[in-house]
Amino acid sequence: MKDSLKRDNSNMKCLSKNSGNKKEKDSSEACKNDLCKLVYEGKYDVLKTDKLLHDHDLVFKSSKLNFEDCKIKTLSKINVDYFKLMLSDYSDREICKLLEFGFPIGFHRNKESMSLLRDFKVQKEVLQVKNHRGAVEFPNDMEKYLVKELTKGAIIGPFHVNPFDHGIILSPLNTVPKKDSTERRIILDLSSAGGTGVNEFIDKDNYLGEPVSLTYPRVDDLVLLIKKKGSGSHLFKRDLARAYRQIPIDIGDTFLVGFAWNGHIFFDIVLSMGLRSAAQICQRLTNAIAYIYRSLGFDIINYLDDFAGVEIPELSSKAF
Repeated sequence: MKDSLKRDNSNMKCLSKNSGNKKEKDSSEACKNDLCKLVYEGKYDVLKTDKLLHDHDLVFKSSKLNFEDCKIKTLSKINVDYFKLMLSDYSDREICKLLEFGFPIGFHRNKESMSLLRDFKVQKEVLQVKNHRGAVEFPNDMEKYLVKELTKGAIIGPFHVNPFDHGIILSPLNTVPKKDSTERRIILDLSSAGGTGVNEFIDKDNYLGEPVSLTYPRVDDLVLLIKKKGSGSHLFKRDLARAYRQIPIDIGDTFLVGFAWNGHIFFDIVLSMGLRSAAQICQRLTNAIAYIYRSLGFDIINYLDDFAGVEIPELSSKAF
C-alpha cells in the first residue's frame, strides 16, 4: 500500500511520460505546473489518505455496511449535527446515520459481481485502462475536473497502482456538454457495454431493503402553493450546488468507483455521476432538506437537487 502512495519523482512534467495516449499527452501544454503537481505528483494529505485506506480495509473485511457495524465517520463536510437536531421527528430514521457514515451504493456482492475486480498492481496495467472519446478528446476539461474534485475532497489519489489489499474496479471516464455552457460534465461510465459494469449489480428498484420510488413534482403541487400564498406572491427556484458531489458514500464501497487518467488511479468518495443509485440517494437527502425547510415555516417542493417555492412578498427574500 505504501508503494502506491509514493510520488513519481521522475514525473516532474505535467503528465506521466509513459502515458499511452497522444491526445491525453497533449493536455500537458494547457496544464499549469502547480495544478499538475496536485493531479499527477500526489500533493495530497498522506496521513488522511492512509487513514481512509485503513478504514476501508476494516469495513471491507467486516462484510457489513459501515453504518451498521464499524460506524467510521466519513470525511464529509456536511454538518451532520444540524441534521440530527432538525430531523429528530423526521420519518426517515436512518438518514442521519447515512450522512455520518456514508451511503452504501447498493452494489450486490456475489461471485459474478466480484469477478469484475482486477489487481492493477503493475503500472503497465493502469496505463492500459481505456477512457471514452468524450474524455480523451477533452483533456483540459478532465484536468480541471480532477483539480476541482481533489481540492473539494471528493476524490482520493493519485495512486500509481492499486492501493488496496484486494482487487478494484476502474470504470471508463466520459464527458458530455453542459446545457448553456462551454464546460463539459464528467461522467464515470459504470454501465459498461455488455452489462458488465458496476451498475449491473445495483438494484434500481430496491435500496437497503426498501422499494425505490422517484416521482417528479406535479405542476398541480406548485399551483396549490400559489393558491395558498395568494395573489402577488413570489415564485423562486434554487438548486443544491454539487449535490451528488457532496454526498459521502460508504468507505467500504470506494474500491468500486475508481477510474484512471494518464496512468494514475483515483477513487470517488462521494456519489459518482453515472451511478445507478445516485438519483434516489440524492432524492432521499433533499427530501430531508425540504422537511427542514418546511419546519422553518416555508413551503417548497423538490426533485433531486432542484427546489421550487412560493412566498408572500414580505417573506420571499428570507425564503429564497
